[in-house]
Amino acid sequence: MQPNPFESEFQKMRDLIRELDDDDLALTYIESALNIETLSLDEEMSINEHLLAGKPLTEAQKKRMSEGYLFIAVTKAAEFRQLGVSIGSLIEAAEKAVSEALPEFRPKRVSESFYSDCNDIAESAIVEALLNSGFELVPPEELIKLAKPTGDAIEDGKSQDELKRLLVLLDPIERSFVSQACGLSGNAPKSLKEIARARGSDSTALVESYLTKALRKILRRKKVGT
Repeated sequence: MQPNPFESEFQKMRDLIRELDDDDLALTYIESALNIETLSLDEEMSINEHLLAGKPLTEAQKKRMSEGYLFIAVTKAAEFRQLGVSIGSLIEAAEKAVSEALPEFRPKRVSESFYSDCNDIAESAIVEALLNSGFELVPPEELIKLAKPTGDAIEDGKSQDELKRLLVLLDPIERSFVSQACGLSGNAPKSLKEIARARGSDSTALVESYLTKALRKILRRKKVGT
């Protein structure tokens, strides 16, 4: 048997099992994902050749891809535990979205993987599920306001703590771009072009993509009555 290229993700799932209650809905998904082999490169290439020939996915191929990518729905949902939520329903939403997206997958080349698409689809579905269950997006203007010193050490400390909580889901690159765009490090907010140039590029496409994705993960529970 070949080494699992996603072993680190599978280890996260094994670790997660020890942290969950015995009746947690997420356990069913985790145990299923751990017992299913991820798609091999040969399998993905075979499926891509089939699609590039203009043929639709067979039911067997859909089932294999849906099962083989279940671990992504699990590990992506697990990231959102930091919001203090139960992840069973989030995994369910992510798995459903990935399964529904499979028929639309159209690779541009034989070696292309559905992995990146699957990550994005799962994350979008999870965010949407959270927005439909008592969470809201925090606008950039509010981040800018929180980062602006008031001169009151206690209030400024509270604001910094709030910023840390709001940015907890961001990876280092996302956090860097949001920080620059909103002026969270004490500097004036930068434009997309300024951020791109600081990275040695004239293209704002990558910065915009990261920022869009990052801002969708800056969430908080809605206040009662809103």
